[in-house]
Amino acid sequence: MNETMKESRKDWIKNLKAQIVNLRLLDKNDKEIKKQTNKEFTQHCTFIELCVQKIFMVLLLAFVLFGVHISYAILMWEMNIYEFSTSFSPYISMLIFASISILLLGVFAFWFSFFVDWLKYYKIINDALDEHFYLKLSKALLILTFIGFIIFMIMIFVVGWRISEIYQIPLGRSLFDTFMEIID
Repeated sequence: MNETMKESRKDWIKNLKAQIVNLRLLDKNDKEIKKQTNKEFTQHCTFIELCVQKIFMVLLLAFVLFGVHISYAILMWEMNIYEFSTSFSPYISMLIFASISILLLGVFAFWFSFFVDWLKYYKIINDALDEHFYLKLSKALLILTFIGFIIFMIMIFVVGWRISEIYQIPLGRSLFDTFMEIID
């Protein structure tokens, strides 16, 4: 086999654990090992894959932000408050949200093998460094869920506050009405 040929990412990931063991034998600490393997993983990725990774993150952020905007707009619409603090209507937001969702799904489906390799890379590196991958993954998901819950509660508070200002009712009552509107 020609040594100048670039090793495929899948082969590199298969040999990653042995490479980490060799780096540990050279007395490298975990931080140096992670830095070096992350650099090598980036070298085994194409420029398009790295760009798609950045685009995916931007689309994910846009998905969350437009989701919050649509939720806010729909709650205001349900309470018969048609003034919005944004310059475009909730219908345009829904169209943008739908297109972002389709793009997000398309990027994820088209580059699925890259995302699988990315997860395998992190699992192998965490297992080789005696870290718990699934525990870290569960912790990250719980943190994201908690952040989502906080954003949701802030949105309910803002909508309830706007309702109490417009209809001149106590804030507690408008928060209760907003929450019941969501359950309904």
